[in-house]
Amino acid sequence: MLEKFKRLSTLNKVLTIGVAAIVLFFAYAIFSPDDNTTAPNAAKNQTAPAKTTTQTEQKDTGTQTTQTDTSWQSEENQQADKAKNGFNKVTYSDGSYYEGNFVNGKKQGKGTFVSAKGNMSVGDFVDNQITGQEEVAYKNGDFYEGRMVRGMREGSGKYTFASGEYYDGMWSADKRHGYGVNYYTNGNVYEGYYVNGLRQDTQGKLTYSNGVVYQGEFNNDKMTGQATKYYSDGIYRGSFVDGKRAGYGQYQWESGSVYDGYWENDKMNGQGTFYNGNTGVTDFGTWQDGVLVTRG
Repeated sequence: MLEKFKRLSTLNKVLTIGVAAIVLFFAYAIFSPDDNTTAPNAAKNQTAPAKTTTQTEQKDTGTQTTQTDTSWQSEENQQADKAKNGFNKVTYSDGSYYEGNFVNGKKQGKGTFVSAKGNMSVGDFVDNQITGQEEVAYKNGDFYEGRMVRGMREGSGKYTFASGEYYDGMWSADKRHGYGVNYYTNGNVYEGYYVNGLRQDTQGKLTYSNGVVYQGEFNNDKMTGQATKYYSDGIYRGSFVDGKRAGYGQYQWESGSVYDGYWENDKMNGQGTFYNGNTGVTDFGTWQDGVLVTRG
């Protein structure tokens, strides 16, 4: 190869060298590697790929805690809640929880709900609200057993207070409403109608533990109006104000004595006639606190 090159003329030798130089130049340009990847510090100059998580360094221990971005999950969780069907137990952010049947994410059917206050409701649920025959145990010791609609007492039910008092009767919008019987801790018993939680009746009946009976008008929870009251020694028929004889009325004693006249603060006060059943004497005049002060 070299001998052939020597025999070439000077012009051909120049041309041959020039062509070789051009070929070497293009070969170098094509096959030479990138300067950035061959440089010693190339790795330092590279841009790190985007991270999908946020890293928080804990310099005191040298460890790292990866906090994954989960903001996208809120909607997914909502969709998961809607998809709940069948029996599940769910604890809510306020500490309350429900254990029972779900339909499309709503409390539906038999279940138990414990509120953040500690009240426990056991029974039927419709569209997230307790509706049907229920049992509710309140944190303060009260207990209700009866009908509820959308979380409120509605219809017939029995409410027992922690004190021992209890009411058995009709309810509306969480209040005693309609006919019912209330048993008080002192032994008294009321039988009659309620309106919005208050005794309201023209013929309500309150039986005292000592056997005395009041039967007649109740207005705004008070024994006010016309009524008959049966005492241990007689019967009074007439007007009452807040449970006391007031206004016109007649008292008949078992002895046969009768007072017919006006009353105030549960005593004979004002004009009235008293007939003594033992002596047959009749006194007419003005009375004050049960004593005749002026005759005629």
